[in-house]
Amino acid sequence: MKFLCVCIYKTLLRNDHFLSSAVVSQISIGTLYILRILLSLFVAMETKSSTLEITILSAEDLRIDNKPVKKNAFVVVSVDAFNGKATRIDGEGGSYPTWNDKLVMDMPMQTRFITLQVKYRKGSSGGERTVGVARIPVTDFVGGYSPETCLQYLSYRLRDPKGLKNGIINVCLRLKEPLHNCSSQAAAAGGGVGAGRRDFGVVTGIPIWSGYPSNSLFR
Repeated sequence: MKFLCVCIYKTLLRNDHFLSSAVVSQISIGTLYILRILLSLFVAMETKSSTLEITILSAEDLRIDNKPVKKNAFVVVSVDAFNGKATRIDGEGGSYPTWNDKLVMDMPMQTRFITLQVKYRKGSSGGERTVGVARIPVTDFVGGYSPETCLQYLSYRLRDPKGLKNGIINVCLRLKEPLHNCSSQAAAAGGGVGAGRRDFGVVTGIPIWSGYPSNSLFR
């Protein structure tokens, strides 16, 4: 749609001096005005974003081929197919790695999910394999009981490439600028820790009201 508007806009500008009819001129002027507004809206939609601050804390019980991961685990965080960042590689934590890496990313308003891919590297020059993936719905930390700019601690079940359960990842995140106004009611109104749920095939996170735990919520 945007590409079509740009093409029509440029064509009318290029051919405007050939127009001799007053009616046609008025039509082209009106069309140019409308197209200019549409293009401005497209640009505003593309550029409007918020800053996501996500800290990858740790993971638990990571396995490959049903065997514990020994070392070299890391996490890739993506807001879309073209915008992603990775944590450092944990060379000592084995199947219970710890990163505590803070990643700051631009998150467009149309983003629906944040994707976390836990991977491990085979040696210093080996290939990479995916251990598990979790997708965080943006609605988990936008528009809830807590203000969007407050740190929120969440744990997610990882799924391996076959869709089987394969460990847990612990994160904390916040928006440095809110996407929109939301309720700032106390988190206690939620009644404490709830059970995980599945919406449209995506396992949502479980809020940890008391802070980051040392044991898993899923055992």
